[in-house]
Amino acid sequence: MLLLLTAGFLFGLLLGSFVPYIPLSIVIILLTTAGLLTYFEQRGTLSRRHGLVVYGSIVAGLFYWSFDASLTAHGPFAHMVSKNPVALEGTICEPVRHGPNRAVVVLCVPEPKHAGETDEPHGRVRLTWREPDQSLLQGEPISVTARIRSPSGMVNPGGFDYEAYLERQGIDAVASVSGAGRIAKQPFMTDDRRWMVWRTIDEW
Repeated sequence: MLLLLTAGFLFGLLLGSFVPYIPLSIVIILLTTAGLLTYFEQRGTLSRRHGLVVYGSIVAGLFYWSFDASLTAHGPFAHMVSKNPVALEGTICEPVRHGPNRAVVVLCVPEPKHAGETDEPHGRVRLTWREPDQSLLQGEPISVTARIRSPSGMVNPGGFDYEAYLERQGIDAVASVSGAGRIAKQPFMTDDRRWMVWRTIDEW
């Protein structure tokens, strides 16, 4: 029974993570799951009690994820999560982290200069570029178009809280792009000596 509860709850967490992107598909999966459980109950393979417990754990996992996501949907990018890709311009404000066929940068997007642009995105974005075609340096201004996502991870009770980890690093949102030409470098036109020094160090 404990195994069924755990499996159902984990499946519900998985479904909950996709609700903002494919809500209709999630409803279809839930209905299909209910139909399969009913079928096994009628065949005598599964008792009605066990079927209700499994389905209840799935729904509980789904609502647990959705409730947790609603509590953490905050910050300057919250209104842009799960929407269309947005254009971002900012400065790479931390050393670039390199991995196999990818580069991870922290992009600092400045606050709007005009009062009427309060809906414009601003803050710190953890941007992953898969299969990059050029190197990036700290202090470089760049522009990119990507879909914004809230910092999140698996919310297994007692597990590693990746969202809290990113928040402690001051990350407001995450995004990713793939392929050549997805990130464009902008002219380096700042007088901030800090960025000039860090850029020189990265070049070395």
